[in-house]
Amino acid sequence: MRARAGLASALTTAGHADEAVGLLENVVAAQSRILGSDDPHLLGSRFFLAFALVEAGQPDRAAELFEALVADRAGLLGPDHPEALVDEQRLAWAYHHAGRFEEAIAVYEHVQPRQERVIGADHPDALITVHGLASAYEAVGRIAEALTRYEHAAHRLATVLGPDQPLTLSAARDLERARRLAAPG
Repeated sequence: MRARAGLASALTTAGHADEAVGLLENVVAAQSRILGSDDPHLLGSRFFLAFALVEAGQPDRAAELFEALVADRAGLLGPDHPEALVDEQRLAWAYHHAGRFEEAIAVYEHVQPRQERVIGADHPDALITVHGLASAYEAVGRIAEALTRYEHAAHRLATVLGPDQPLTLSAARDLERARRLAAPG
């Protein structure tokens, strides 16, 4: 089952999320029958299934899975456990991809200060949350707030991960777009 889950993760990364979804659905079903509901491998497979669903263009279904995962993992590990915080961050990401921007903003704003307290403001997961919040702000026309968050994320990601890292480059592109949107004229 772990090998199939690993294959599904590789398929998602390679742009074959539709194939990964089917494989992960089978893995989750088998793990649910064999393992306890709080087994870390099952929780991980549920996470990757939800992630693959977003990548496969099914963000509403992914959001439902992330909502359940957030509740289950927080109940098991506590709401401020680093893995529970990532689940919550990815729930916001799924909402964003589903066009549910206000819900995404609410979750990002809720998880960001907790991530900064638990894992530190410069942890890549915390910076991904700042970047996601900026993107959600931009989506609803809150350009000044988006610009502030993009600037923070781009600067800190460049410092923490380096200027050529894909997350850094994405944040820099988004920052430039937000600057153009904020420019008068």
